Amino acid sequence: MPVAKSHVSHRFLGEEEARPLVEWMNRVGKKRSKPVEDLLKRLLRVMVGPQEQEIDRADKQPYLAVVRNRTPYAQAVKNLQRELKRLHRWPELTLVQSSEARVYFRWTSGNETVNAKLSLVELAAMDLAWRLRPCKLASCRKWFFARFKHQWSCCTAHQQSFYRQSDEWKKHRQKWQKDYRKLKVSGFVK
Repeated sequence: MPVAKSHVSHRFLGEEEARPLVEWMNRVGKKRSKPVEDLLKRLLRVMVGPQEQEIDRADKQPYLAVVRNRTPYAQAVKNLQRELKRLHRWPELTLVQSSEARVYFRWTSGNETVNAKLSLVELAAMDLAWRLRPCKLASCRKWFFARFKHQWSCCTAHQQSFYRQSDEWKKHRQKWQKDYRKLKVSGFVK
């Protein structure tokens, strides 16, 4: 008797949290999602930390300069904090349906843009904001949550299409076509 194969559902950390944000960014268009994209860039810059050139090597305690707001990095953190304080938000409690009665807490707002920014901050707190990225295919540019570090396309078809546009692929294809024509002329292949 054949063994039944079961399909294993692969879930990745942060994927469920990012889904509403990604759907919103793809639905509203570039103009309305621009503030969220800017926030993402600034969050990523802050998460990376101060760059080497921003820290004075002569300083015996380089991170003390960061704490005292003497570096561009410290100013970026301060500006980010200032913007996040301006978001009008309130806590939302949701009862989670499970074997044990639990309550799920998150910040929410009446404004979709603010909700998107709050979702982005939640992903940043989980250190997963860097996984939000636009599709590398120029004709798509749809936002998605990258499951892997090397994932730069929203689907396999776009990944393959992007690769087929590369010079490497075109040279390979040209060589294959040349070899195939030689083989065809030789008469060994119909």
